Amino acid sequence: MRKRIEVIQLLRGFAAIMVCFYHMKTMLNFPSFKLGEMLFGHGDVGVPLFFIISGFIMVFTTQKNDGTFGYARDFMIKRIIRIVPLYYSMTLLWMIADGTLSFYFVERPDLLIRTLLFQPSFLNHAGSSFGMPPLIVGWSLNYEMLFYVVFAFTLFFKRFRYYVIFTFFGVMVFLVPFLHHGYVSLDSSRYYEYPFQYLNILTNSTLLLFLSGVVFGLIYLSEFQIKSGKLLFTLLGLSLAFFFFIFFFNPEPLQPTIFTLLSCGSLVFLVLMVNKKYDFTLPRPLVYLGDMSYSIYLVHPVIINYFSDYFKAIGLAYFTRQPLFFFEATAMIILFGMLCHKYIEKQLTGWLQAKLIKKKSMSVPVKIK
Repeated sequence: MRKRIEVIQLLRGFAAIMVCFYHMKTMLNFPSFKLGEMLFGHGDVGVPLFFIISGFIMVFTTQKNDGTFGYARDFMIKRIIRIVPLYYSMTLLWMIADGTLSFYFVERPDLLIRTLLFQPSFLNHAGSSFGMPPLIVGWSLNYEMLFYVVFAFTLFFKRFRYYVIFTFFGVMVFLVPFLHHGYVSLDSSRYYEYPFQYLNILTNSTLLLFLSGVVFGLIYLSEFQIKSGKLLFTLLGLSLAFFFFIFFFNPEPLQPTIFTLLSCGSLVFLVLMVNKKYDFTLPRPLVYLGDMSYSIYLVHPVIINYFSDYFKAIGLAYFTRQPLFFFEATAMIILFGMLCHKYIEKQLTGWLQAKLIKKKSMSVPVKIK
């Protein structure tokens, strides 16, 4: 088994691009034909793909967990410096470009503090976000950081840690709503109206996506394998067909979290099973797209919303015409994603890791970003 699972990077790159195109879809709409809606109306499926992959990666990169405080501490430091520098940088850039610095620093500093602490604003009750941060895609990082904190805590339980993590999220997502409301909803948009607002995040069914990734990680590291190549690729083909059926048609009888658990989960699982059996490599550009997927994810709202105004301000309004700007924005997102990946994700976080993490305390057997 290779130390680097390249298909995971491929899926991350695909997820990031889908989210970008979802936010750019109106650029491809025409008066008589909504092409953008047809192609990318459900491109936000990239977010649950990220969540599932995160669950998998956390299992796969902590195989040498020794249950010590040092290991858990360094695990959390790595997660923080992986997420925070780029997120804070893009949030600041967004506020500058949006002209909302005074609003967040003077009028409503409480909202800025919530953003910096990865908590929803709760300005509305629409799940899964429960109120957007300044940089809108940051709502998903609230769930990422919650999962990381809980996962770091479970590291102390060594080989029993997965019992703890499943028990904790099982209680929060299923038992607490049932005891409090008499029912459980797997609709991620559900607002349970808890007086303690953060409990609405802790009980949101979105967290089941991370748990599915944990399950896939445990299966991947086990002896389980689909030995028949014909069966494996048949199942993968069916999974792809189901994924794109959900993606393009999005039937309503199933609730949203069920969609994503079935469609995204089956796709991730079977891609991993194919990789486990054949352990193949991918073209470098596809892997690199996955490497910089986090940068693409955070950079694209800034590019989409402000480069159009910038071009107009310097007399290049022609280049903002749609659908031309769709392709220009895509190129700029990739370019700026590359720059952020190189100078913030790699160089800055690499420097921070060297300063904050002891070399011997965080030995991991894989290289997955």
